[in-house]
Amino acid sequence: MNDSHSGGAAGPRPAIAADAALAHSAPPAVSTPHAAPADPLALSHREKRLIAISMMLPVFLGSVDQSVLASALPTIGRDLGQVHNLP
Repeated sequence: MNDSHSGGAAGPRPAIAADAALAHSAPPAVSTPHAAPADPLALSHREKRLIAISMMLPVFLGSVDQSVLASALPTIGRDLGQVHNLP
């Protein structure tokens, strides 16, 4: 098979200006109202709120437990007859 369009010279095809422009152009930016954050590891507002509540809940329950125990210790000590050993 004889290639009459190559002019007899074998080698790479020269780049066409349109091909070069397409190769270097970026796709158009699409603007959406709820675009994803730039950092894929960034937490959403809901996730941050869940983490904050998860950290505050044990602290709150611990403080309630201490309050109940502190008010009940004198009664527990009297019932067991060891008020001097409470601390």
